[in-house]
Amino acid sequence: AFEALKNCLVALDIKVDDHPNFEKCDAEFKRLTEEIQSIDIDTIVNKAVDRDSNLTAVGAVLVETTSAAFWSDTLTFYQMSLIMVKTHLSTGSYPQAGIGFLQLALISITRFNMVAFGSNLGDIALALMDRWHDPYTLGRGGTIYSTFVGHLQHPLKASILQLESALESAIQAGDRISTILNFGFAGQD
Repeated sequence: AFEALKNCLVALDIKVDDHPNFEKCDAEFKRLTEEIQSIDIDTIVNKAVDRDSNLTAVGAVLVETTSAAFWSDTLTFYQMSLIMVKTHLSTGSYPQAGIGFLQLALISITRFNMVAFGSNLGDIALALMDRWHDPYTLGRGGTIYSTFVGHLQHPLKASILQLESALESAIQAGDRISTILNFGFAGQD
């Protein structure tokens, strides 16, 4: 399944390394970290949109790839998360870009213990999701944010409202995975 999704990305003119490894991804993470830190947050959030591009399709393929890889292939998850952010920075904004920044926040926090940077990426992600207001992205992204990043920025109890909002968006978008996860989280309250 991953190969088919990667082939879709190549068909959409997105470069995908056929032989990724953690060292290459770590080097790209470092490069992206330096690039992000050198740019004003508003510039990142308000990145131009190329209406004639295939970026919406690219974003959809990347989200599906990272969603599947999260559970079973950490290297592909890492690689595709990097591609999501790189695509936003180099090519232009797209509806699912916020999820890429959230996933990069998760990687920043868990792999590199860069909590402050991860928190900043979470802020960028929320601003991007608010900019696009795409129900699927709000559902999936709201779940990721509340579960992995939000508790670093505010008390865990405050995440409940975020999860409820994410649940509504996930239901509206027909995102079964986020809906099931959100019901599970809501049951813990």
